[in-house]
Amino acid sequence: MSKSGKRKAPRPRSTQPAAPLPRKLSGSLRVATGLLLLSGSGYGYAQTTAPEAVPAATAAAAPATAEPAAVETVIDTGASVVVSASRIDRAGFKAPTPTTVIGGAAIAQRAAVNVADVLNEVPAFRATNSATSGTTSTGVSFTDLRGLGSNRTLVLLGRNRLPLTYNGNIAGAAGVDLNMVPTSLIQSVDVVTGGASAAYGSDAVAGVVNIRLKDRIDGVQGSVQYGQTGQGDARDKTVSLAGGTTFADGRGRIIAGGEYNDNSGVRNYYERDWGREEVSAFAVPGTRAAGVPANLIASGVRIGNMTSGGLIQNVATNPAALRGQQFISNADGTVGIAPFAYGQYATGTTMIGGGAYGNSIYGPFALRTPVERASFMSKLSYDITPDITFYVEPSYARSKGGGTSQIYFNPAVSIARDNAYLPASVASQMGTSALRVGYSGNNLGAPQLENLNEAARLATGLQGSFGDTWKWDVNLQKARSNFEKTTSNVVINANMLRAIDAVTVTAANVGTSGLALGSISCRSTLTAPANGCAPVNLLGSSTPSAAAAAYILGQARFKQVSELEEASANIQGEPFSSWAGPVSIAGGFEYRKEKLSSSADALSSAGAFNINNVQPINGDLSVKEVYLETLVPLAAKLPGIHALDFNGAVRRTSYSTSGDVTTWKAGLSYSPTADFRLRGARSRDIRAPNLSELFSSRNSATQSLFDPRAAFNSSYVMTAYTGGNTALQPEKSDTTTLGIVFEPTYLKRLSMSADYYKIDVKSAITTVAFQTLINNCLRDGKTSDCQYITFAADNSIAAVSGVNANVGELRTHGVDLQLAYAQPLRDLSDKLNGTVNVAVQGTKVFELWSSGDVTPATPNGVNRAGQTGVTGGIPEWSWNVSATYKLGPLSTTGQLRYISRGHYNNAMIGPDDANYAATLANSIDNNIVPSVTYFNWRGSYELGGKGSPEVFVAVNNVFDRAPPLPANGVYYDVLGRSFSLGLRAKF
Repeated sequence: MSKSGKRKAPRPRSTQPAAPLPRKLSGSLRVATGLLLLSGSGYGYAQTTAPEAVPAATAAAAPATAEPAAVETVIDTGASVVVSASRIDRAGFKAPTPTTVIGGAAIAQRAAVNVADVLNEVPAFRATNSATSGTTSTGVSFTDLRGLGSNRTLVLLGRNRLPLTYNGNIAGAAGVDLNMVPTSLIQSVDVVTGGASAAYGSDAVAGVVNIRLKDRIDGVQGSVQYGQTGQGDARDKTVSLAGGTTFADGRGRIIAGGEYNDNSGVRNYYERDWGREEVSAFAVPGTRAAGVPANLIASGVRIGNMTSGGLIQNVATNPAALRGQQFISNADGTVGIAPFAYGQYATGTTMIGGGAYGNSIYGPFALRTPVERASFMSKLSYDITPDITFYVEPSYARSKGGGTSQIYFNPAVSIARDNAYLPASVASQMGTSALRVGYSGNNLGAPQLENLNEAARLATGLQGSFGDTWKWDVNLQKARSNFEKTTSNVVINANMLRAIDAVTVTAANVGTSGLALGSISCRSTLTAPANGCAPVNLLGSSTPSAAAAAYILGQARFKQVSELEEASANIQGEPFSSWAGPVSIAGGFEYRKEKLSSSADALSSAGAFNINNVQPINGDLSVKEVYLETLVPLAAKLPGIHALDFNGAVRRTSYSTSGDVTTWKAGLSYSPTADFRLRGARSRDIRAPNLSELFSSRNSATQSLFDPRAAFNSSYVMTAYTGGNTALQPEKSDTTTLGIVFEPTYLKRLSMSADYYKIDVKSAITTVAFQTLINNCLRDGKTSDCQYITFAADNSIAAVSGVNANVGELRTHGVDLQLAYAQPLRDLSDKLNGTVNVAVQGTKVFELWSSGDVTPATPNGVNRAGQTGVTGGIPEWSWNVSATYKLGPLSTTGQLRYISRGHYNNAMIGPDDANYAATLANSIDNNIVPSVTYFNWRGSYELGGKGSPEVFVAVNNVFDRAPPLPANGVYYDVLGRSFSLGLRAKF
């Protein structure tokens, strides 16, 4: 870190233009391992888009911290056993599907203010865009297990579904907003890393995140916390309060908790040293010189065909000297022209060097968007009889996120020769009737985006038991999520075109308009005096007048309501015993109705804006499900067989939109000795299309895409459409997990596991990328894709359309490794005190493959494992290692997060790769992303001993490590060193 407190960014890769652990006594075990609190009482708890275009680093400005999870945990809640990987709750049952449990105390120790912040740090997860600016998901927090998408990870609250947040009608962009759950009420977060559709239904393809609330709080507990980065931004304030009590002689229990959080965000990339480097990938246009690859990683990448004052683009301008002149404002307020400083390779949208510093693709986007949120949740339970309990669980949450969206880019603004604002010196030189001017709308100001999400939920039901082993429950739930998206300062296309075409009113053109001679007016107003058009001057540094701004800029408004109604009934017990032990069964029925309705302003509905023309959507579906699960002990306490159990489940689901489908799971758990356990499971899982994918209307946005035809050979702006498809069928997935667990009876503080996973998703719901459609049709001869392209009169591309379809395939496989160990130092020496806890978690990804990468250039697709530059990949290796020392009231933790060396883009070939040649179309000058290690520290101190107020502090990215460039905020910390300080207390 420099003396100025600014971080030194790495140079671009190309310069080419808890608690202490007692011994296990009386069947109990309690382990605190860094982020994870593991505790037990002898009961076994088994162990787990298309947003608007934004730079990769905003995809998720994820913190640099992460903590390993436990291998397999048991948690003493004072209630009955809950096994998130199964519907069967039985003491000692260890499901064959791996599960990681993150305790509520661990979340508090990390000083996390959001569940997503913790989950995104676990190697099995790919961080989501909770901090993104400029996208429809600004202000929400999703979770993405295995990198298969947030819509393939099922999020539950106490085994109940939560309403989805549909972000801006982008088909498929739906998930549970984890901002809605106050962390102060969380007992644990169970992450099932395996298919679980037979147990829980649709969406459990990659796994399940089950958030379990505390059943009981005695008294009041609260915390206050403040944090910020070393740069003084991303200021974060959090207040939480929770409490509970009993009544009616203990038969009744009530808990309630709330949380408020406000993060100020980080304005833009230029707030960091590395951001000021303007490093980006660059595709070299046209014919390349010998030895120059097709792609470069370079600094100073800026926009080369547009300026904020206007850049003359005409190829056939007469005289040719006008081409490459930019409009400027002179000191006297008049508009003039000056040569534009072209950088290298300045024939497309971007170039290297030249232009104006700050006129880059990163300019308008926030590095972290401001987010303000509040949440409240409570639960009342009452024992009607010793065997029947009534409960009611209301909750409400609200989050608001703001940011900037894509500014108005138009590389082909038409300025007529008689335009009133055009300098006479330029008009007199024109040999054409109009100039084509590239304009980037900095003078208009960036559109301001605000997302407001509100969620309300009411769950109630009865739970009971009978006999020695039977339990039952009936549940009702109604939930509603309101999502409002407002984008201000958005250009109205037709009005902009009319306002740009401004002329001076003369005797020759005034006609019957009644306009004053010599005044400036829209040309259209001469023949339609009441059309309300206000002329605008885009040339030079001029800003629109108030009248012009009111005419050319508008506010896009979109409101969406997602509703969920659910009823379920479940029963489980042990009907009989086999030679090896009791046989358990669980079964149930579920009914669910989902409804989505939305509205948009008239201009958005008509597609009038240049961005965010979100269309209304209305649709609903209903689901009926029945399931059956069994646990059958096959052998126990035999030579070579300490325990052998079979766990199987089947679920039949009927969708009102797509008919019936069956999911199933079969697994074995085999312990040859008490120290080792082998586990394996095979499952058929599904993800049903969500309401947005089914019913979304055609949605339009402008995108700059490349036209590969020789007559164009450049990128330009065109309209891109997406839409829903009511004929969609559920995705089908086959999941295999195989693992080994080592928990030696002679070293009871050690637990280790290794689990292999393989997930193969068929009939995945997807749309073919717009650029792929264009390339397939116009470059590669795939004429069937030409139906999705609309051509303009001059044969340029006017629009490209995509629609949801079951045409995709996804594959991934890898290995998860976990270790947890705790050592009371007094056992080593009477001179030592305290306890050391060590936790390790690692994930190795062998493959992450999508059929969307199958092209004529890559007929076998692309394995994205190890791709950590452009988004869409996942690290090959991720490690989290923590060590905690606990002595009396003092606790301190050091933690390392490691991301292995990777590639910028696995579809490209760099000099370090085999078969590299600069002449290849996918060559790049440097395809290596270096490995990164982050160090984080946190500590706490109880001021007056156990149970007294506690001061805590956390420092993330202690050594202020800048991200590899170009920055990818999904895996790397783009904020820099950050601090948190807080106080917890119980009353």
